[in-house]
Amino acid sequence: MLIFLLGISLSFLLNTENTQQKDLVKLTTSQYGQAFESLLENSSAHYSQQVDDYTYWDDMCDFVKTGDPAWAEENLATIIRSYDVDHVLLIAPDDTTVIYSYPNEQEQIPFLIQNAKRLLKDLFRKRLLNTYFYDKASGRIGQIYAATIHPSNDQQRLTKPQGYFFIIKYWDIKFLQELERISSSELSVVLDRKPIVFNDESVTFYKKLNGYSGETLAYLQIVRPAPYLKLNHEFSKNVILIYAVSAVLLLLIVFFSLYFLIGKPLRYLSSILKGNKVLLPRLKLFGGEYVQIAEIIEKSITTQEELEKSKIRAEESDRLKSAFLANISHEIRTPMNAIMGFSQILPEQFNNKEQLKECTDIISQRCQDLLDIVNSMIDMSRINSGNLQIQSNSCDLDVLFDELRNQFEKIRLRSGKLNIEFNIHSKADRKLTLIVTDHSKLKEIFVHLLSNAFKFTNEGKINAGCFEDDNGEIVFFVTDTGKGIPKDKQTKIFDYFTRLNNELTDNMSGTGLGLAIVKGLIDLLEGKIWLESEPGKGSSFYFTVPYTQTGTNEK
Repeated sequence: MLIFLLGISLSFLLNTENTQQKDLVKLTTSQYGQAFESLLENSSAHYSQQVDDYTYWDDMCDFVKTGDPAWAEENLATIIRSYDVDHVLLIAPDDTTVIYSYPNEQEQIPFLIQNAKRLLKDLFRKRLLNTYFYDKASGRIGQIYAATIHPSNDQQRLTKPQGYFFIIKYWDIKFLQELERISSSELSVVLDRKPIVFNDESVTFYKKLNGYSGETLAYLQIVRPAPYLKLNHEFSKNVILIYAVSAVLLLLIVFFSLYFLIGKPLRYLSSILKGNKVLLPRLKLFGGEYVQIAEIIEKSITTQEELEKSKIRAEESDRLKSAFLANISHEIRTPMNAIMGFSQILPEQFNNKEQLKECTDIISQRCQDLLDIVNSMIDMSRINSGNLQIQSNSCDLDVLFDELRNQFEKIRLRSGKLNIEFNIHSKADRKLTLIVTDHSKLKEIFVHLLSNAFKFTNEGKINAGCFEDDNGEIVFFVTDTGKGIPKDKQTKIFDYFTRLNNELTDNMSGTGLGLAIVKGLIDLLEGKIWLESEPGKGSSFYFTVPYTQTGTNEK
């Protein structure tokens, strides 16, 4: 009877172990698969972004018409050298003429040549394309990133395509080795998929690679180390051995051990592996290997959560940086085009002093615009690197406000905003206006805030200055009756590269660095800033910075 019960119990435990092993493998492959999908998406996003950036560009549209080889060498051939791709191809809007191919050997991309008409037809409809292909001649898998070509003002790709742009990337040994390094896996491309394989050391699973028309071209075989499978297997064997020895000694001890030492924690473990993380602290209460298993599972969960957070942060960082670079390129091009254009017509205006002065004034202003952009980027870099130092000196606020009043009165006149009422004044006691602080940084804070106020205000008034609060301390302010800031955007308005992408600001220029620099300078001075704003009614920025007065302590 005892042997019969022991046999039944052992059979039950072996079945439970097998079920748990399958659950663990299923969870492992699911987690690894999701992580690997994210890795491939991030890898593809790099090339997709390049195709996207190159295909809503006026210069590219001009090249389709002119075929200028010098422009192609400078702007298209460099893609291969800079981004480690294998082929760049540009096809005319008639779907047949190859305007540019680099390298020139067409046979390197037989898939694209054989499927060109069908591929271009679908690309015309979708405007963007990212697909795998299989080169039977070389036995290699690769990816095609393609987009239709449109002018710079058609980022939504609504107009008729002016051409088709392709980037081809083969999955060569170097590319697979880089994926192996990042994913800590062994990778290989195979044509046949086998059942999921696992042993005490690793798990082997597959990623399907679909082609252009949806057919399966090949599979990416992924072998990922999974040492905790061995730990779980050895643990189960130890539990079974302990149970068998205990059963021989006393059946009651076997039952007790089954329920309290094996069954319950294994049920916890099974539930945990299915996603019930609440039971992890209870599993640790059993001590021994359960603590190790719980810690391993916790580390696995933590690693997964960190990967997700890192992915989100990386995607957000890439998005912000890409938006910033695209924006800053447009900001730089605008004044540069004006400088180049008016410089070329200067010789024609030497006999007309009035027009000559107008040209030189425009060149000077655009140079100042470029200088402001460079200064903003330098300020951002110095703030982030910690190289910006505080230099306390005597500061007469009345003198500071006179400087600002003269500077922005000229800006008001130059920008043609004469209908705006502009006032800057101090409502503080005269004794408080003579302070010791960093004069240049305080002025720079006001310059950025006032620049924003004039940019987003078309009518009404702009006020700036300072006043005494209830504690007798100085509060600085800049208020306007401009477009205002939505409530849900106010918490992010001081982040780097942030511009409010809505109907209020879509037509506005700027780098998106001004308020971030203001926040950085105020933090450097150990002050604080806050705002009150409502769309359509304007914005009010208030800030305080520490200062001293002659013969007084710091405030």
